Amino acid sequence: MKTPSPETLRERLEHHGRSQGHEWALRFPTQGGETLELTWAELVERARGIGLGLKRRGVAPREVVVIVSSSPREQALGFLGALFAEALPSIYSHPSIKQPTERFFASFGPLVSASGAACLLYSDALAPAFQEWRVASGSGIALFPLRELLAEPAGDEPLPASNGEEAFLQFSSGTTGLRKGVAITHAMLASQVRAYAEALQLSSRDRVVSWLPLYHDMGLVACLLLPCFMGVPSVHLSPFEWVQRPQWLWRELADAAGTLVWMPNFAFELLAQRTRAEDLGAMELGRVRAFINCSEPVRPGTLARFVERLGPHGVRWDQLQGCYAMAENTFAVTQTPMGSPPRLDRVRRAPLLTQGEAVALGATPPSAEDKVFASSGIPIAGCEVRISQRGERRIGEIEIRSPSLFEAYVANPEATAVSRTDDGWFRTGDLGYLAEGELFVTGRLKDLIIHRGTNLYPEDIEEVVASIPGCRAGRVVAFGITSEQLGTEEVVVCVEPEPDLEDPRALAVRIRQEVALRLSLGLKDVALCEPGSLLKSTSGKPSRSGNREAYASGRWGGR
Repeated sequence: MKTPSPETLRERLEHHGRSQGHEWALRFPTQGGETLELTWAELVERARGIGLGLKRRGVAPREVVVIVSSSPREQALGFLGALFAEALPSIYSHPSIKQPTERFFASFGPLVSASGAACLLYSDALAPAFQEWRVASGSGIALFPLRELLAEPAGDEPLPASNGEEAFLQFSSGTTGLRKGVAITHAMLASQVRAYAEALQLSSRDRVVSWLPLYHDMGLVACLLLPCFMGVPSVHLSPFEWVQRPQWLWRELADAAGTLVWMPNFAFELLAQRTRAEDLGAMELGRVRAFINCSEPVRPGTLARFVERLGPHGVRWDQLQGCYAMAENTFAVTQTPMGSPPRLDRVRRAPLLTQGEAVALGATPPSAEDKVFASSGIPIAGCEVRISQRGERRIGEIEIRSPSLFEAYVANPEATAVSRTDDGWFRTGDLGYLAEGELFVTGRLKDLIIHRGTNLYPEDIEEVVASIPGCRAGRVVAFGITSEQLGTEEVVVCVEPEPDLEDPRALAVRIRQEVALRLSLGLKDVALCEPGSLLKSTSGKPSRSGNREAYASGRWGGR
């Protein structure tokens, strides 16, 4: 009789510890050159020690364990250790050095309350802030330093038996105060990982290299839990260190012989702009199986610049992949076929903006007025995708259902109720269309700007502005502001200029001219913002809703 395959992550890790215990599992490098590397056997021992440490401190199975640290090593080991204790780990975003403490706790407190967390695991640097917050808020949450837990011996004590149900909590992407909690079960994780591994054609030869934060589903599920479940090694760089020097990724990719890299579109753009010849030397990137663009709409222009910059070092179009994913579905919904270049769909702009129809050009000669979308692929096994009440090539809200889809938002029945259609499909809030079975994501429903009867996608405006010299990469945001006088939405662009910009007024004029020339659109305002002042979502992208509110309240000259 065939023995059933282990299906919880703890069982999978224990299996890897026995079957390939001497092989390396996780690697945590720093820019200073220090690297912690753990074999599968060492990883299991560490996770077991932390799990027992939580048990010794009174943490019971199925209690929520919150983890806050800037260290990928502490985050990953704390998370896996909590799984071994049969608790429900949840990694929260670490406060940014640019973020006032009171703003962090204003959003952190409600998230902790909503999750019903029993304890908080934190890095040493945060000890005073969390102790002060606990006293001021009257929270009864227990505080445990990660440093102490990571030093706990494994011992021979028995760990709690598997609860077989919930595995962990993760939060939807967005500005922290708007994030919604999702409980991921062992069955959801197993279904997601196995289906996505099949789509990726994952093998024992693969190596994942990531700088993504582990509080985001792309960093956690795609880059840590998927490889841990499937027995594939992974490398985790600090996102705080990576953003200071994005080129660091290339060195670690070469050292690990990496084959899979996930990044949001803005990171492809940043690497194309920041990478210099001396950063790569004689490095050959052709052995990387896939650079997977995920978490925001894939922009064809960005892909072209990425290939142009890195082509001399072996990067080819067929290595570039697209993925559509979300925390509510554990992670992936669609994925482009591995080994094939992403499909680019050139459509007519006028029907797109006025009728919501992606009319393919066919034999029509291309023009500057065309709009090009990159495919996010086909549904992974078990996932279904449809466009709300729309036919082929008609733009509407993307709706999904799958075995890895969440049941309800944590302590948020109102959000849960409006997230489902009458027949049980999940309303993603994203806009897109289907063409020959492939999904093309066009934007967010809530971000769509309706200007004088025309649908404007902020991504189009941001792409034009970001291409203008003097604008910082990834520091442009466009949004609509309702004008009662005009009876329509007007468009505002907020930009963080390059710090050495000599003439800010000239840049603002150039932005207006380029947007008018290329999009036939007049801007209400161009706000030039101080470096680091644009509000960002937890995935690192400028938040349109957050910056819209800030602008409307008078920041950067709004009102």
